[in-house]
Amino acid sequence: MAAHGTWLTSADALLVEIAANLMAEFRSDAANTRRVAVLVTVPNKLGFGLAERSKIRAPQAKEPEPNPFAAFF
Repeated sequence: MAAHGTWLTSADALLVEIAANLMAEFRSDAANTRRVAVLVTVPNKLGFGLAERSKIRAPQAKEPEPNPFAAFF
């Protein structure tokens, strides 16, 4: 999730952990229908759903500071 959800912060850690645990259950065939339903909703809460992703505002890239030594190169 961290590789694809570049907008995630440490505040999202609990939900990421929950999603990871649910995914592990799902992949080991240990998840029941209720757990799978929760697994489907958690990524949406983290911004991975189509509608949610459209609401995410990524920070603008900052312009690099001018190099004060550039005149010497």
